[in-house]
Amino acid sequence: MELWDSSKTKRKAVEFAAGWDNKPRPPYDDALIAYQLGLSRAYSSELYASGYLSDKEYEAIQDGIETLYKKYLSEPLTVQGYEDVHSFVESRLHELYGDLTGNVHIGLSRNDQVATLMRIYMKDHALITTYDLISIIKIMQKEIDEKGALVFPGYSHYRIAMPTTYGDLLKSYTIALKRDKESLEFWLEQYDYCPLGAAAGFGSPIKIDRHRLASELGFNGPTESLLDSVTTRWEAEAKLADNIKIMMNHLGTMAQDFIINSMTGIDVVLLPAEYCTGSSIMPQKRNPDVLETVKRKAKRIAGESSIIADIGKGNISGYSRDTQETKYCIMNIFQELEGTLDIMSDMIKGIKVSEERAKELLEKGGAYTAAEVIKEAIEKKEPYRSAKLEKERELKK
Repeated sequence: MELWDSSKTKRKAVEFAAGWDNKPRPPYDDALIAYQLGLSRAYSSELYASGYLSDKEYEAIQDGIETLYKKYLSEPLTVQGYEDVHSFVESRLHELYGDLTGNVHIGLSRNDQVATLMRIYMKDHALITTYDLISIIKIMQKEIDEKGALVFPGYSHYRIAMPTTYGDLLKSYTIALKRDKESLEFWLEQYDYCPLGAAAGFGSPIKIDRHRLASELGFNGPTESLLDSVTTRWEAEAKLADNIKIMMNHLGTMAQDFIINSMTGIDVVLLPAEYCTGSSIMPQKRNPDVLETVKRKAKRIAGESSIIADIGKGNISGYSRDTQETKYCIMNIFQELEGTLDIMSDMIKGIKVSEERAKELLEKGGAYTAAEVIKEAIEKKEPYRSAKLEKERELKK
């Protein structure tokens, strides 16, 4: 049963605005199962190459990982019932091949494993976000080409200030989002190093080739300091979270601009019906819930970012269990971010601008006064400040 007419609203807009109201949240480590299988595959190959596994042990581990990966692709796997994703993989391998798989993680700690998994997870999500930013920037450039010359009201203190164009507004968004893309690219370059082999921060009791292992896992190389890899587990998360927070602030400004300019009585912008929702009590309402959800997500992500930064304060060198919280925070951030850039892209493509209404508001708000006073002062060779104050007193009569 519908509470409002959603016949013109896209389903993904409804789901986006609903947030977590109608969705279950699986265990965090469920999202790391594929990453752990990849890590275990690469590490067992390194163990075999370094002489720590027999042919039978290596074959059992590799076959077991392949079996689990095929199951992962065909049916939902969950870490529920296990302590974490690391114990999940070890236990499932033991169920398949017994003691032959007992050395799959020999020489590793769960500390360097989870640090490595999270680096891979963050790299993947930073790349996805970068590609999404490239896409929305292209869409806005197309809108600038098509609608950029349209007159648009410029605001100061939420009041009509001076005339601008829709193209100038969109250009301001593209420049901000380009900086966000560059920040993510820099993060990817700075943290493309593998912590595996650091163990609990003091190195592995066995000798492995960390350079070869890092390359196998898709990193630029191994981290330089084993202790730093574990002590500052919060740092890569904090910097990435800060980049996403700033990007979301930019999207929040976009959302607020569109909300304000589409308000009844302003009506410069007409939001696409496909991305508006209705009211459960007022039949006439078409609400900008999607845009308000973007603003809500920006606030939530800012909070998670702040938590991560605080977790890094005052820890002793070495592993501290409280850094485990950074995993939950950064995963919350990317769960919140999912679909946001895509839906904002669709919103921008569907927006219509009323230049006629924009000109009416600008005229009513006296937006051309500043230019007129400056022109008059130049022509009369009068001090601008005196002319401006004179005009101000005149307007206040």
